[in-house]
Formats: sequence, C-alpha cells, structure tokens
Amino acid sequence: YWRGTLAETAGQGGIGRFLRWPLRALSYLAHEAFRSPILRRRDYMSAELAQADLISAPSEFVRDQMIASGLDAAKIVFCENGLDEAPFARLAARSAHDRIVGRPVRFGFIGTLIPNKGPELLVRAFQRLPADHATLDVWGQGGGPGGATYERRLKGLNHHPAVRFHGRFDNAKIADVLATFDVIVVPSLWWENAPLT
Repeated sequence: YWRGTLAETAGQGGIGRFLRWPLRALSYLAHEAFRSPILRRRDYMSAELAQADLISAPSEFVRDQMIASGLDAAKIVFCENGLDEAPFARLAARSAHDRIVGRPVRFGFIGTLIPNKGPELLVRAFQRLPADHATLDVWGQGGGPGGATYERRLKGLNHHPAVRFHGRFDNAKIADVLATFDVIVVPSLWWENAPLT
C-alpha cells in the first residue's frame, strides 16, 4: 500500500517528504530480512571474487561453476589440492572381495557435522538397515554456530546399534581411519568443491 499512495505523495512535501527516507529504509530492511542467508553469501562472494586478479579453483567442477555464475574465465585457474600420500604407503593392498565376505559392510562418514554435509540423511537411512548387514562409523564434530546442538540432535536420531560416533581425529591418522571402511559415504546436500578425505 505504501508504494502506491505514500510513494505518489513522497515528492509533494509535508508528510510525504517526512516519510520518504524511513519508508525506503523499511523497504530495504524488509527485503534483506526475507532474503536467505545463502543468497546474501552468494551476493557477497560474487562481489568479492569479481574484484580478484586471480582465482584458484580446487576442482574443474568449481571452475566451471564460477564461470557459469558470470566470473571471468581468464581469471580462474584450476589448482588441485595437494595430498600427502605417505600415510597410505604403509597400508597393505586389499581387494574389495577380501574385505567384505562373511561380515557386515563397513560404511564411513568423515566431515564436519553440519546440515549441508548430509550426515542426518545418512543416519536416518541407516535406521532402516538390519544391524547385522552393515556398520556406520561417523568421524567428525559439529561446526559453526549451533554445531554442538546439531551434533547432539544427530546422535539423538540414532537408535541403530551399528552406528558409532567417534568425534574428530588427527589428520595424520587419515589412512588408518579410511582403512577401517569398505565404503566412504559423501551424502552432501550441496555440491562438494574438492573434499580432502
């Protein structure tokens, strides 16, 4: 309503002139309040990246997404994350068949326990599996604002005896942790840029 009647009188003096700035401020605040945090983050990141001289993308996928979003392709270079392979060298090679026959399949999740990483989807799905068919080891902890609360909620959803939460681990032990899995699950609800695990 104010955009019609009050906006028409905004330049005519009196109450219209008095209300012009507060109405514009209210309009802006209402618009910002109802925009999602994801959209605000996208807008902020796009503006910041547009000012960069060079952008390093950790995967070809991320590079393609940046270009598709309007960033200058000439400014974006693919530079894969490095990975220290030394911890894996001491592990004995095993075939997939040797690891699974005669026992439950061992699934694993490694990552920050936040909604967009999808651990809730994984834990909920596991509730439907018979306990003697598979196990799930969840490595990680809640992150960011509300992370501890989310982690507690996630643990509260679990009633499966073969789902275990382990918390964080020292990254030097990544090979040992991965060696305990038959299958690593990445149930992300958004695109992963270049996971390191």
